[in-house]
Amino acid sequence: LKLEGMTKEREKMSYLPQGSIPLPNIRGTAPGVKLTEGDTTIFILPGVPSEMKVIFQNVVKPILKERREKYVKSGFKKWNTVWRERAIEKYEEIKNNRRQNNRY
Repeated sequence: LKLEGMTKEREKMSYLPQGSIPLPNIRGTAPGVKLTEGDTTIFILPGVPSEMKVIFQNVVKPILKERREKYVKSGFKKWNTVWRERAIEKYEEIKNNRRQNNRY
């Protein structure tokens, strides 16, 4: 197996949304991502089930348990397929709506 180094494809996969926090992945190379705007938090996890499960168990679940004592408005929303670009678009939409709603 020949190591190819940093290819264009690998470089593209390494991009994270501005202001996001990478979530460690001990099963693979793709990190999870945590985006927060105001009191809304979005978690984006890799599509490989074993990687998704380990990030959820080790990182996301403890965060949700901690917040459960304060508030969890809407549990989980399951998406069969979420492309990174669509998730980022949705995050920007939520952020823009929040800004518009906070104008007096």
